[in-house]
Amino acid sequence: MLLFPSTPGETPTPIDSKNESTQLEDSKNKEKIQINMEIRDEKIIIKIKYGIDIYNCINSLNELKEKDNYFKSFEKIEEVFNQIYKCINDNNYSIQKEVNNLVLIIDLLQNGNKHIISFILDKNEITNEDKIKSLYLLINKYIKENNELKEDIYLLKKKIDELNYKFDLMERPFFNYFSKNIESQERKTAIEFDNITQKSNILSNNDVLLLKSWLPFENINNLKCKLLYSANIDGDNVKTYHSLTKYKKDTLTIIFTSDNKKIGAYMSKPLYSIDSNYMCDEKAFLFSFNRNEKYKSMSKFNFTFIRDYREGPIFGDVNHYNIYITDNFLNSCKNYYTYSSKGFDFKKIKDKEKHYFKVIDLEIFQIFE
Repeated sequence: MLLFPSTPGETPTPIDSKNESTQLEDSKNKEKIQINMEIRDEKIIIKIKYGIDIYNCINSLNELKEKDNYFKSFEKIEEVFNQIYKCINDNNYSIQKEVNNLVLIIDLLQNGNKHIISFILDKNEITNEDKIKSLYLLINKYIKENNELKEDIYLLKKKIDELNYKFDLMERPFFNYFSKNIESQERKTAIEFDNITQKSNILSNNDVLLLKSWLPFENINNLKCKLLYSANIDGDNVKTYHSLTKYKKDTLTIIFTSDNKKIGAYMSKPLYSIDSNYMCDEKAFLFSFNRNEKYKSMSKFNFTFIRDYREGPIFGDVNHYNIYITDNFLNSCKNYYTYSSKGFDFKKIKDKEKHYFKVIDLEIFQIFE
């Protein structure tokens, strides 16, 4: 690439050199060349950047006239400048690399005849101070570019985080919807009662064996079951609980409490009654897995499921409740059971005999043959 001013003293403009590779003495190792000309203090200054080195020469009009008779007819330095500039611009030049200098050879035409003149350009000596200054400027340039790049990366990451957050907000409703649909479909699928632990977060294999010994079914080894309700999946809102369990018969309600008790109830009759708030069931029983025992009612009314649309599952008899689960029971301390050293209390109880707890999990399964 050659740099030339369009007129003396103006900023150089780039011009391609078509024959640069053939004009260099070392044509195998092509160097990047820049030629710059200017007039300063009635002198022509020619500078050539050859690779990373800089060469120059300075000539006044009188020096040029002494150097070559060709210039004796010129009266102004600008005339010489324009002549040399035109030759270089027309690629009528060549460059020879010597040990410590360059030789710029210009092909001129004089009265139709070719005339050659040459300029010897000396290499500029670069001091350590200049090298340090150049290195300092280069380092500062890279530091600035690096900081700008870091800023761009930071803004890009921030934008990506914002987009991920927006995408998460958009995706969450769809994820919840499809998750609930999948859970709903899985829930509708009945499984062998022996495999109930696959659906339960509360029951153990030993608990399943106990239930099989307590449940009032003739063909106990061919039972099936399906999950109707799970607090950790469906939440603890009583509207949801009632909508998923009402009119279902042969149900197991299993509760895991904050004082590490696993208790529950079996009802053969539906968990919902249109005619009455009380559903008496002679086959119903309460149980405790911690004591490995089931408990039949000592009341003439048998165990009763109390239907209350404002509360969760409630078991007991007409006089008092043995298991009482409130609305929003996962965060409530108003749940209680009436349990003593002999098991569930079936007598009239006082408030101080109630064991209050938080529900850790509550599951309801339907059982059928």
